[in-house]
Amino acid sequence: MTPLATKHYSDIQEKKIARALGWKQVSASGARPLNPGDVISNDFIGECKTHTKPGKDIEFKETVWNKIEDEAWSQFKLPILFVDDGSQDLNKTWCMVSILPYKEHIVIDYPLKHTKNIKFTSKDLEDILDTYDKPVIFNVKDLRCYICKFTDFQLVYEV
Repeated sequence: MTPLATKHYSDIQEKKIARALGWKQVSASGARPLNPGDVISNDFIGECKTHTKPGKDIEFKETVWNKIEDEAWSQFKLPILFVDDGSQDLNKTWCMVSILPYKEHIVIDYPLKHTKNIKFTSKDLEDILDTYDKPVIFNVKDLRCYICKFTDFQLVYEV
């Protein structure tokens, strides 16, 4: 049996996220320069990243973040990066945004080692976020970003 292409799994993820948020999936995302992102709303442009097999680490890549951030700001929208563990399961999907609608929060310095990416196992990330009773902002070099579960994003941003 021939393995399915990564685009197949990405399409599943994009459709689930767009449907759950009431957003639109960008047709031919990544193929046309005038249609940035994978999913869009009136306020956000989102990039979606998954794997072809479940159980993978959650990794927010700096290059992907910089790309979606530039695309979103050029459209006067907010960037968001959706990353899952390869399951395309919304309960195992995480979001990274740069704007947090809360004044009170916890800031954690994320130590970068040999990479510019933010990487966790799903369990480790969940444990970190469950430790605090306030939203967590990760301080990574000159980037401050809010990372949360997909379901928390839905609640916080009321989508």
